[in-house]
Amino acid sequence: MENQQPGGAAGPQTGRYSHVPVKEENSSEPTKVLELRKENSWNGKIQQLFSDMHRLRKLLKLSESVCKVIVKNVIKGTGFVLFGNYILTNAHLFKDYVEGETLERGVEVSVDFYFNYDDTISHRHQVVKSYICPEGDLDYAVLEFNTEGQRVSNLKTQTQQNIKIPPGLLKDFSPVPPSGEAYLIGHPGGEVKKMDPTCIIEKEKREQAVDDHLHPYKDSPLTLYSIKKVVTYNTFMYHGSSGSPVFDAQCKVFGLHTAGFVYGFQKYKESVIEYAFSLHTILKHFVNMLKTKGLEELLKRFEEAAKGNSDLQEVLKSVSEAQVVKAEPADVGNLSDSSEPMDTD
Repeated sequence: MENQQPGGAAGPQTGRYSHVPVKEENSSEPTKVLELRKENSWNGKIQQLFSDMHRLRKLLKLSESVCKVIVKNVIKGTGFVLFGNYILTNAHLFKDYVEGETLERGVEVSVDFYFNYDDTISHRHQVVKSYICPEGDLDYAVLEFNTEGQRVSNLKTQTQQNIKIPPGLLKDFSPVPPSGEAYLIGHPGGEVKKMDPTCIIEKEKREQAVDDHLHPYKDSPLTLYSIKKVVTYNTFMYHGSSGSPVFDAQCKVFGLHTAGFVYGFQKYKESVIEYAFSLHTILKHFVNMLKTKGLEELLKRFEEAAKGNSDLQEVLKSVSEAQVVKAEPADVGNLSDSSEPMDTD
């Protein structure tokens, strides 16, 4: 096999670097061959290093779109620009402060952008409109913020127009990969922006992951049912990082970091496994809502931002086709009032 060491079952003619001839034991050039292998191995490490550095630079650039979400005198969380001046975050940040599908009147919510991984410079914007997903099996909110914000520097604020809003991450959307690397970027604990590299736990290994951490409760139907509906991984990004984007190894955003499955009581709670909702599921639900409520202008802005991304085109197409199927047997007069949720992934 290719990964076996030279001289193993693969035979002396193959080996890890098959283009480097492997000499017999009585060869007069073992040192030269060893040097060639070391050089080849080193070149591979250099290439991997450049690849990692390129990914890091790209993630740092994308992280400019990640912001801190602040519910005044209540809680801090994380969000990111979806497109234009719209933020995607978790709905549970606004628990007990929602009327129907919007924030209660008088609840002040702002978003802060930190263009460096410190607290020295930020742009602050006030949220002016909101859509809070009412579905029990989803946990997302879309917030519209004003484009005329405040420049915040060293705890001083100054109203400023024409602030450059970071680009939306919608164009970088991709479906959930079944496995592989993942990167979370957010504001854990409401502190400075941080990045945490992790790995997606494959579906067939999730129950084992729960069992490893929580053997006495492995048969809990709530835990096992829940972890099958989301993307799971292990991360240090806890309180305050809800609403963080989750990226794959190609720096494509695929998930909305939401919480962790916990056990224990009071201050002794521990997280079993952390999870994100699939952005694919969220976007399908959001587009369906825009169509159902007749929010044509916002839908057009979404479609404009989705241009050039084939995966987003599939999302738009799937919602349209689903609505056609539902419309055929339904009474036309009731279509605009339809509240049937989209199927989840």
